[in-house]
Amino acid sequence: MFTPAADANGASYASFTFRVAGQWRNGEWRIDTDPTPNTITVDVTAANDAPAGANNTVTTLEDTGYAFTAADFGFTDPIDAASASGANALAAVKISTLPTAGTLTDNAARSMQVTASASPTSMPEN
Repeated sequence: MFTPAADANGASYASFTFRVAGQWRNGEWRIDTDPTPNTITVDVTAANDAPAGANNTVTTLEDTGYAFTAADFGFTDPIDAASASGANALAAVKISTLPTAGTLTDNAARSMQVTASASPTSMPEN
């Protein structure tokens, strides 16, 4: 089995030489090796690698929604950027967990908005 290095690809990426050998000749077991070396060349086709996101902190005013943009998610596609087909564009964001405070909604304009919880109208007494 041949395994290329991670994220490596290209035509004629690697090659090796070999000779075949047989063990049966004229009714007897013996090693009989091909006198001519042969070559196998391995071409490795580029794969569409997964993009990456980045942690981020955004700030909004109390009682004011914040509409996220693509830049807020830190989308990069550095491995594919070096390929002949180039980097991919951000297609979607998959939400893994919901916020523990406020609400996260899809505002139907291919973006999301978070709204902070309203401030309390009175403070509890001790």
